[in-house]
Amino acid sequence: MKSRTKFSVGFYAMVVTGLFLLKSYFIRPPIPEVSYSQFRSYLSEDTLQRVEIGRQFLHGTAITDDAERLKAFRTRRIQDDENLIAVAWQRR
Repeated sequence: MKSRTKFSVGFYAMVVTGLFLLKSYFIRPPIPEVSYSQFRSYLSEDTLQRVEIGRQFLHGTAITDDAERLKAFRTRRIQDDENLIAVAWQRR
């Protein structure tokens, strides 16, 4: 009888842990979307910390005015902007 109690307590502990992990994976705060012109202003002001260029979106972080905090953002990628990589490399 004692081993059955240990099994059920361990099983429930694993289920609760699994639910917390699933919750943290699927329920994330949304990343705010900024306009492409705002992204270009971040780039020209040299406030970008990192940028990831994807097929449809640009994801990144920028330093904001309020106490130099990092702000995560995403914006839709404009396919015709061929200067993007060149401008980003100049800012490095």
